[in-house]
Amino acid sequence: MTGKLYGNKDNFRTQKVLIAAKLANKTVTLAGDSAPADKFPLGVTPAFEGDALLFGAESIGLHLTGTSANAETVQWLQFAEGYLLPAVLGYVLPSVSAANFDKKTVEHYKNELNGQLQVLDRVLVKKTYLVGERLSLADVSVALDLLPAFQYVLDTNARKSLVNVTRWFRTVVSQPAVKDVLGEVT
Repeated sequence: MTGKLYGNKDNFRTQKVLIAAKLANKTVTLAGDSAPADKFPLGVTPAFEGDALLFGAESIGLHLTGTSANAETVQWLQFAEGYLLPAVLGYVLPSVSAANFDKKTVEHYKNELNGQLQVLDRVLVKKTYLVGERLSLADVSVALDLLPAFQYVLDTNARKSLVNVTRWFRTVVSQPAVKDVLGEVT
């Protein structure tokens, strides 16, 4: 399967799709930042044009990897997008911005993210990967949603209480398919 992918190469959602394509040994070519309106009237990117017209990183990733029927993968994708990502962005964006944000709101997101990561840390006690015994779209999606937190707000102290999450995150971003797209993650 080959196809065109519309989206910014530096956007984490586009990067999720590029990694999923590498995991599935599929050829996906970046075709620009914006999707053609005649095929994708909602204008949502990433968007995929190939054997199907799809938008959204998770749906495209599921399609490329052939895991659309895997309920366990879907649950992690929903967790990442619906719960984890809002907490990450609610904490990270104000922390790296020069704009003034309500400190109570930022503290709320910080606490929410830390709580979610503590639970995830317990889940990962006996697991190398979230689903099965090898890297999957579930790992890629959750790790890329956590990438800004690891880059900007989870300092050495925070990581000490998240031993399993940190181990898992480093394992995911060290995989060849991930490194090919992201480069070295610091």
